[in-house]
Amino acid sequence: MRTVMESGVFILILGVTLSVLAIIVLIALGRLPSELANLRRSCERTKTTLLAAERLGGIGTWSIDLQTREIFWSKRVFDIHRRDPAKGAPAMDAAISYYHPSDREMVQRSVDRALARGDDYEFSARIICDDGEEKRVVSRGMCQTNVTGTVIAVFGIFIETGTATSADGASDNAPATGDHISSQQE
Repeated sequence: MRTVMESGVFILILGVTLSVLAIIVLIALGRLPSELANLRRSCERTKTTLLAAERLGGIGTWSIDLQTREIFWSKRVFDIHRRDPAKGAPAMDAAISYYHPSDREMVQRSVDRALARGDDYEFSARIICDDGEEKRVVSRGMCQTNVTGTVIAVFGIFIETGTATSADGASDNAPATGDHISSQQE
């Protein structure tokens, strides 16, 4: 009789425990929509702030995931290169081919050294835009490594410092204008 009673107590305790867990899950699920809305608003604020920083500072952001070879360019980087965003970001080799032929070797060395050592880097060089205009830019990058020290990603900024040459021979050091920040709040 004792084992039947012990089994009954066990089943009762198990039932109560499962009921309490179900209540906790239901409470958590009830909070899930508001937590997701808060997260969405936070992401939108971060995106708006980043867009404002890019526009006001004339800075574009980029990243390379070395495991997937996926390259990200912000709108500002596309604008600096005068590349149509519909084309997507170029592959690494194609991105380096934007640099002036006289600067490519230095750019490639800087990137290779950073990837081999996991070091940050910075250089100033000239690019040739899709429309043929030559611009002076600064590129800064920092490497992300895994626990073994292997570089797995590179993040950076791209700053347009001026037009190296223009049709009238003048140099333009002002960042491009006309970028607009829009934010949709939910």
